[in-house]
Amino acid sequence: HADLVLINDPTNLDRFRQVNPNTHYQWHCYMPELHHPGPTEPDHRSEFAFVGTGFASRIAFLEQVDWSGVDATFAGHWQHLDDNSPLLPFLAHDLEECCDNRQTANLYRGTQLSANLYRKEAERPALSDGWAMGPREVELAAIGTPFLREARPEGDDLLSFLPRFTDPNEFTDLMRWHLARPELLASLGDRAREAVAPRTFANSAARMLRLLNL
Repeated sequence: HADLVLINDPTNLDRFRQVNPNTHYQWHCYMPELHHPGPTEPDHRSEFAFVGTGFASRIAFLEQVDWSGVDATFAGHWQHLDDNSPLLPFLAHDLEECCDNRQTANLYRGTQLSANLYRKEAERPALSDGWAMGPREVELAAIGTPFLREARPEGDDLLSFLPRFTDPNEFTDLMRWHLARPELLASLGDRAREAVAPRTFANSAARMLRLLNL
């Protein structure tokens, strides 16, 4: 609809509204038929799993984490890993392959803990900062998978109970501390599910129709 604009981060909402007053923030959503807790395939089980694109900033960070003794799994786009990267042994598939949404959900269902790292790559430095949570955070929470997270205002408000890290050493300590407490992880996963429960695609579509006055 030409009169409605939806943006996925409200950082510059006022600037958009100077051009079109009918601009609104639309949070990321999940599909209940795909993003839900439940059993998974045996080869999708792990202590830690991360699915995403191996941006240079993420690689540099994760290669500094101490993964010794951790059953970790990485999936997604990791073609830029060096031949000697400590992350290579943890890849769930060949470098040339990828991971679709259903496989991603299965990996998240089968892991005890995950993490969200915002990419730092952007056209200019200011664009790497944001207010909104990313789509993977909403999907992880909907599945009931607890995760370590980087600070952002929306996540700090909605998921403040999830552990927050600032550097690889703190990431390592938090990961090991939480993996040693499976009952706490289960509780955190349940709380995360409850926190994002309304953020389904159906609810967001209904909101969009209301904004269109349909």
